[in-house]
Amino acid sequence: MTTEAGQNELAEPRVLTDGVHKITDGFAVAHGSTMVEAYDSATVWACDSAKVLAHGSATVEAYDSATVVACGSVKVKACESATVRAYDSAKVEAHGSAKVYAYDSATVEAYGAATVRAYDSAKVEAHGSAKVDAHDCATVHTRDAWCEPTITVADQAVWIDRRKGFSVHYST
Repeated sequence: MTTEAGQNELAEPRVLTDGVHKITDGFAVAHGSTMVEAYDSATVWACDSAKVLAHGSATVEAYDSATVVACGSVKVKACESATVRAYDSAKVEAHGSAKVYAYDSATVEAYGAATVRAYDSAKVEAHGSAKVDAHDCATVHTRDAWCEPTITVADQAVWIDRRKGFSVHYST
């Protein structure tokens, strides 16, 4: 169902517990070892060890040890020990001890103790004590003065550090 504004109405989620499911709209909660393919305007919350393959403009929230593969302009919020592989122009917000592998032009905001491996032209904004390994022309930004991330740059990746002034770290 959609509201007049065209946004998902989150009142009645579909609960997915076993098997493989394909959804194109609405809101679903995936538990256990469920596998979900989410497309278009679908919104999925993945819990336990659920796996989600998200395409188009789907939205996913991943908790526990859920795994998400995001392609297209998918938006993902990863919490706890969830793992996300982001491709194309996917946007990921990582919290807790989430792990994110970002490729192509994916964008990642990493908070807490999140770990990010960025490749290709991925962009990462690191907060808190996030750990970022950047490769292949990826760009890492740090802005918060209190932020103490661990950043490694290789293969022409760039780290723009604005925590205390402005400095640029890069590898050749």
